[in-house]
Amino acid sequence: MCNCALLEETVACGDDEELEFIRPKQLRLLREKPRVRLYICTECGTYWQVDHNERGPQAIKVSEPFSWDVFDDRPYRLRFLERLHGGEGPETCLWRDCTRRALSGMSLCSHHAYSEFLRE
Repeated sequence: MCNCALLEETVACGDDEELEFIRPKQLRLLREKPRVRLYICTECGTYWQVDHNERGPQAIKVSEPFSWDVFDDRPYRLRFLERLHGGEGPETCLWRDCTRRALSGMSLCSHHAYSEFLRE
């Protein structure tokens, strides 16, 4: 039985999204972009955007699959990063002129930590 309804809006796929997320859930590929693909759960009909060829791939629930071409996943990824780090801490982000609170145990807010992560 599928567990899509029990999963958060954004989840980590493990080290291998194909073996650890796509196959066990029996997702069916619908469309693809260079770094992400859109799948559907054949059991419950939940749509998932899944990262491919990324370090630490994530899957994000997509509520509007017909507008997936313009789907903005950044807010989902920022919330996931905040959840992963236990929310915000008491300190202010060290990025110049940023007034957001830093992630718990870090010196950057989710916006700047995410942009630094993308630089790799």
